[in-house]
Amino acid sequence: RARIADPPGWISLVSTTGKCTRFAVPDAPAAACAIEDAPGPYVARIAQPVWAGVGRDTPHVGQLEVGARVRVAEVAPQPIDGRVRGRIDEPGGWISL
Repeated sequence: RARIADPPGWISLVSTTGKCTRFAVPDAPAAACAIEDAPGPYVARIAQPVWAGVGRDTPHVGQLEVGARVRVAEVAPQPIDGRVRGRIDEPGGWISL
């Protein structure tokens, strides 16, 4: 658990229910914990940077806020740094799914 400032309260950092924990989810309620990530519309569950390249060691080129709707054009074939990565068109770059 972690305390957040706005809105005040607590959030879960790791699921205790056995359900998935995601940084961005497909923009469809039933697909939130899809087994296979695929291109399409997603919603950011956390604020996160947009990276220039697939790796998180590349420069930041933007920022997604909670609730931002994006279109994932490509999903990296293998996890990078333990994360599934998706390329978005606007702002152009890569995010963690």
